[in-house]
Amino acid sequence: MSIAVYAFGPCNISINTGTSGAWENLGYTADGVRVREEAIQLPVPGDENGGAEGVPIEFQHLAEQHFLTLELTRFDTAILQKLRSRFKSGITAGMTKSPGTLVATDYFRVLLQSDTVSGNHRRYLKAYATQPIEETIGTKYSRPMVVLQCLPFKYVVSSVNKYAIWDAVTADDTDPTT
Repeated sequence: MSIAVYAFGPCNISINTGTSGAWENLGYTADGVRVREEAIQLPVPGDENGGAEGVPIEFQHLAEQHFLTLELTRFDTAILQKLRSRFKSGITAGMTKSPGTLVATDYFRVLLQSDTVSGNHRRYLKAYATQPIEETIGTKYSRPMVVLQCLPFKYVVSSVNKYAIWDAVTADDTDPTT
């Protein structure tokens, strides 16, 4: 790819909240989707660099997570309400699950797709609405702020564990296969 200015155009945001996991269009943001990619690594100390008080001799990669920040300005309120419930299984507005409930399997999938640049899309495989959801309620237009935490999705190919945070599939809500 050459050095240039890139403008990918409006990013259509879809969530798999429809019947049988069908994609539903959440809408568009004010200034695009902000993606923060965070590696979780453990520093390994060693005597050759001063021990525990010195600089690490190595880093051990533990995992990776991405955070998607969506500041929505044009959106479907029904789909936003599904995100607001925090769980794909759906909960009545204003209700929550019982304290202590394990929710690892109750995640969303998120599709970010450019309206103008072909091939510029990401399908996040395991997204949770773990962060506070903010919304302005008043006379000015609403700008809900949603942050989704995306974790690695584990799948098996030929008896080998593989992990993916996102892939480039857009057609359906199936699990990765390669």
